[in-house]
Amino acid sequence: MNIALLGCGVVGGGVLEIAEKRADMSVRYVLVRRDKPELGEKAVKDINVILNDDEVDRLEQKQRAQIFHQLCQHLACILALLQKLALQFQN
Repeated sequence: MNIALLGCGVVGGGVLEIAEKRADMSVRYVLVRRDKPELGEKAVKDINVILNDDEVDRLEQKQRAQIFHQLCQHLACILALLQKLALQFQN
């Protein structure tokens, strides 16, 4: 799967790190505002480069909804754990 990242901050950088370790995923582009020499040819400033490249895989609406649902479930678990930790430190 060829993907493009919209940004390379905390989240995008984490996704880039994970994708580089996976054999089934390749980061083709990273949309950036400022130059990032460490990204080499992957760094682009024009989103049209990404949108016009047919080799970049796009997620269908159903796939996006499933991923969003999974992320929400993970976030709910993390929040519950954080609340438990906060209660323990209050006692």
